[in-house]
Amino acid sequence: MTARWVSCMAVGCSLFLVACPSGGSDDDDSTLDPNFDPAFLPQGPNPPREPIGAEVIDIFDGDTGRFLLDDGDLRSVRFLSIDTPEENATNNDPPECYADEATLHTESLLPRGTRVWLTWDGELQDGFDRLLSYIFVGQTPSTDSYEDWVNLELVQQGYARAFIFNNNQTFRDLFEGAESDARNADLGRWGECGF
Repeated sequence: MTARWVSCMAVGCSLFLVACPSGGSDDDDSTLDPNFDPAFLPQGPNPPREPIGAEVIDIFDGDTGRFLLDDGDLRSVRFLSIDTPEENATNNDPPECYADEATLHTESLLPRGTRVWLTWDGELQDGFDRLLSYIFVGQTPSTDSYEDWVNLELVQQGYARAFIFNNNQTFRDLFEGAESDARNADLGRWGECGF
């Protein structure tokens, strides 16, 4: 149980303590694990910078979005080690098979305002000035399992394929193994599109 102050607007009312169930709202910092250290989240062996907290602003497609970093920087982020089917919105081509599903699933994992951690591998950004990041959902994502790792979930569920950038190969085996499992099980794009 946590104690919260409740005030009363009526004349003659004073402040008093009310016992409330622990947990409170999603914004209640008392629910955060004080021992959480984002440095233990999966990242490359020599990341160019420490993990940074961020807030989701919007998702462009299945593997790209815009995030407000805790340092105040607003950046486009390309999700590392994955590739989702293209929406093709800029050149008027129809979306590739399973592009809409991949985008919707990413939006469901990362709705606007979601708190995330971004970690890095060997290369910080691409030629389009997008950050290249692994994305972990929540203020205190699990550091001993991969259940909060958005990039990996998209591959495991068949929304994305493994796509390893040259200078970001730390988790190549993990992502390629996840793709193989999803492909063999005909999950997502593999069952619907055959590619």
